[in-house]
Amino acid sequence: MDIVFDINKIESLILPEWEEYYINYKSLIKILSNLKTNKQNFEKIDDENNINNYSLKELLLENNEQNEEENKKMEKNDIKINEFFEKYITQLNLELNKISFFDNLLQNQRHKKRYDEIIEQLKYIENNETIKIFKKQLIKSLINLYRDISNYDNYYINVNMNIMNNIIYSEENKIFDEIELNKDYYQILKQKKEEFSSFFSKAKEFNTKFLSEISEQYTYFSDQENINDSNIIEDILNNNNLPNLEKLHQASLKLKIFRFSFIIMIILLILCILIHYFYVNLDIDQDPEFRSVIPMYRTYGIICLYLWFIGLNIKTWENIKVNYKALFNFKINSNSTTDIWLCASFFCNILFLSFLIYFIIRSPIGIKFGLNLYNIGEILPGIIWLVLLLYFFCPFKILNYKGRNNVMKLFSECIASILIPIEFKHIWFMDQLTSLIGPMRDIEYTFCYYSYYVNPFQIRQQYCSNNRIVYLIIAIFPNLFRCLQVARQIIDNEKVFPYIFNIGKYTFNIIVATFSFLSQFNPIFYYFWLANAFISGCYSSFWDLKMDFGYFESGSVNWPLRNKNKFKNKFLCLLTIPIDIILRFLWMLSISPEIMSQYILPEFLALVLYTLEMIRRAIWNFIRVEFEHYELEKMYQISFYEELPLIKLSNGKFMTNEHNLLNILDIDKRDRMILELRELFNSLDKEKNKKEFSEEKETSLAHLIEKKKYEKNIKIILDDYLDKYRKDCANNFM
Repeated sequence: MDIVFDINKIESLILPEWEEYYINYKSLIKILSNLKTNKQNFEKIDDENNINNYSLKELLLENNEQNEEENKKMEKNDIKINEFFEKYITQLNLELNKISFFDNLLQNQRHKKRYDEIIEQLKYIENNETIKIFKKQLIKSLINLYRDISNYDNYYINVNMNIMNNIIYSEENKIFDEIELNKDYYQILKQKKEEFSSFFSKAKEFNTKFLSEISEQYTYFSDQENINDSNIIEDILNNNNLPNLEKLHQASLKLKIFRFSFIIMIILLILCILIHYFYVNLDIDQDPEFRSVIPMYRTYGIICLYLWFIGLNIKTWENIKVNYKALFNFKINSNSTTDIWLCASFFCNILFLSFLIYFIIRSPIGIKFGLNLYNIGEILPGIIWLVLLLYFFCPFKILNYKGRNNVMKLFSECIASILIPIEFKHIWFMDQLTSLIGPMRDIEYTFCYYSYYVNPFQIRQQYCSNNRIVYLIIAIFPNLFRCLQVARQIIDNEKVFPYIFNIGKYTFNIIVATFSFLSQFNPIFYYFWLANAFISGCYSSFWDLKMDFGYFESGSVNWPLRNKNKFKNKFLCLLTIPIDIILRFLWMLSISPEIMSQYILPEFLALVLYTLEMIRRAIWNFIRVEFEHYELEKMYQISFYEELPLIKLSNGKFMTNEHNLLNILDIDKRDRMILELRELFNSLDKEKNKKEFSEEKETSLAHLIEKKKYEKNIKIILDDYLDKYRKDCANNFM
């Protein structure tokens, strides 16, 4: 690769899971800098000695002993320069051994093993009609493996090549041109460069052949299944290439549009504030007409605020090197921060423009010219919601199509997550919805309001009041769905604890919302609500801090924080504890609108509480995703491997992975599997078959145990090697 990198660009491409196994260019440059600095110091000493020699020439001739001491000092200086150079060569050897070790471990012990398992199962399935239903799943696993190897080639091998070619070698040339070294050292440097070049060439050649082999196997098996994704390999290559670095750090067209949109947004906001303060001065709780439209505007604004916070979350994760893309299964070179903020600023502009028009209509000028004759003020919120819906469900590949597609795909997966193995992204997404219970009620109010728009104003207010059962259903749905997701986690992980306690947290939330709804019919339920709200607030706060954030880790040197933390500011991390507790208790009010309506200025209070909940959710996102990232880091993976549908027994036969026995999303698959199970259970009537089945189960369990040991062994090997590498580096600097 002939693109010249600078250090900042290099750091933007280093994947956090492999960070410790990239070439440590900082330590190499440090040795080179020390070498240059010491050489300059020696030259100064030499110049001073020359001056002294010239001025005291006669004295030195008479004193041979002093002359010998000066010669020894010069020899010592030369020796010291040579020592620094030897340290540099030693460090180069360490770096070469490190990347060679990691390449062998990842490619041979992970990628190659995974490839062999997939191909072996695909070939086995070819001859077994009863389990051909798993063929597409294995082909998908093959594609995911291709994507991982392509990422490894681009984001590890290529980046390390550029570190050596464009940082280390360029620094060498600058420094060694100024320092005269022994010719033997230049020969050693040349030899080291050849060793690095040889490693990179072999690694690239191996990856190219490996990817070509996977591509051939994919073509062979996909043709049998009549899979139409013929260009999927080419798409992966195009999407996983290193970004054009000239575009990566330049102000793109999107960034320029965002800046312009942001400026317009600020201007519109200032105009809205000035017109409202000097000409309108509407009260959202006292003015009936304004109060009827404020829930529509309020939720629209909360959605805009949520988008700003999501963009901030992503920017922070990128800065602290949290691989959120792997956790959410996004493409590795996607960067949606600007897209999200551009989208947020665009919708904020629409919101503030709508507010500006509304205030002008309600101002004395608007009344004078009869601008509100056709109820334009009531129609405006519907127009901005229509724009939002058109944007979100736009079928064309424009207006951040990939981002919208990711959200729709994630939402559909979340709905199905109670029926299929659940992942972190499904849990995360549904937790977001629990924070949006209040805004979802406002969305329902918006649809209700315009559904009865032909009716008189008072009738609309009556039909769309907050004492309808639908408000309770909206509060219960996200929490109930999270309970079902946790139940699915219990099934997938085959253990009850600690998941059962998480069900308790969401159950208390449901009880709080229920008592809040009932309190408007009988005041006695207010006291039940108060007691349960306190318990639920304590319960949820503890779960956030202990289970979601990983705080209060026993034996932690940073207690109450955990030992490993990518957020360097300890004070801010400690501050999240009281903030989360306070905002958790306030959230109880946001899911209890019937309780809020008893307070002064309930509409304004709802706006404040929804905003505070967005702040709490943003803080939760920062820490929760960062904490989950460590699970991915444990095995130095940049993506999660899904379980293969079959398990190989010690006798060479295969059995179905029990997590895939019943695919209840597909009736035909389910029926076929049920027939297979019935045949199996019928055969268990015989004692011999029972024994054979028991042995198969026992062998399968042993296989799983060995698999877990294998995964742990890779981690142990890596950790041991890193410890040795750090010790060698430390000795190199002594």
